[in-house]
Amino acid sequence: MSYIRKHNKKWQAVVRRNKITVIKSFTLKSEATKWAIRTEAQIESGEYKKIKDYQKSSQIKLKELLKIYWDRDGYKSKDPRKLKYKIDTLARDSIGKIYVSDLTGEVLAKFRDRRLQTKSPATVKKDLLYISNIINKAKREYNIAIGINPVSLVEKPKEPEHRKRRLTTYEYQQLLEACAQSKCIWLKSLFILAIETAMRRGELLSLTRDTINLQKRMAFLEETKNGSSRTVPLSVVAIRTIQELPISFDRKLFPIGISSFRFYWKQAMSRANVEDFRFHDLRREAISRFFEKGLSIPEVALISGHKDVRMLFRYTHLKAEDILRKL
Repeated sequence: MSYIRKHNKKWQAVVRRNKITVIKSFTLKSEATKWAIRTEAQIESGEYKKIKDYQKSSQIKLKELLKIYWDRDGYKSKDPRKLKYKIDTLARDSIGKIYVSDLTGEVLAKFRDRRLQTKSPATVKKDLLYISNIINKAKREYNIAIGINPVSLVEKPKEPEHRKRRLTTYEYQQLLEACAQSKCIWLKSLFILAIETAMRRGELLSLTRDTINLQKRMAFLEETKNGSSRTVPLSVVAIRTIQELPISFDRKLFPIGISSFRFYWKQAMSRANVEDFRFHDLRREAISRFFEKGLSIPEVALISGHKDVRMLFRYTHLKAEDILRKL
């Protein structure tokens, strides 16, 4: 049933049906009456709950949804600091002030194009992926009714062609000498181990004496980019390089911060006169060398930690002359 009553100089519509009570105030009695009739019909048909759930999404801004996600699920992240930075960045952006129900393909396309003016396609693609994942989480677990995920309507930025840069024999020697001349006594060893193990920069910097078994010639990585631990076999060159390193008080193999490392690496690159080469490119160099030595796909994947063979091939660029020697 429903009825209209006068309350605080306004007309108040009261609807009670199927154990649901709804009250709303209006300036005009006619508006209250129309709303009451419409709401009663919606409750009867079961449509009212869907509308109420939709109103939840229309009353919450994206930045508020991001905060809910951080408070409820942030601790599950492999890298909470990185997640918090990304969430704060999106929350400060103008898109954070938009209500979730107002996020459309057009709105997100404008956000994409604006971000592409200052950020790389890969970064913008990740931004859209973060928003998409959080919206899906809200739909499944936060009781916030959202129709089609608007991110699915937006064309994702096209990333540039994957890098194929490898070192020539001359560049390798030049870089090796430049690292040896660096004031950073660990730079040469980092360079050698990167090529001998295909480890990422962060993985190399995380190595300690306790994670390396010199007798079994193994290095154990507890935390990696894909979230799985792995054991990396160490070559004779890698073992000799580790044995030559001085022992630090904290037992870290390379007691150097990322900022300092970047400075000295850039300095070595300049001294070696090597252009368009990044430290991460050494991972590609290492993986390609493994294949050139005759290692199989499973063997290389075990060393590099790749779970997807397609991703492994993206890091692989063989030299024709090395294949020719096998032929």
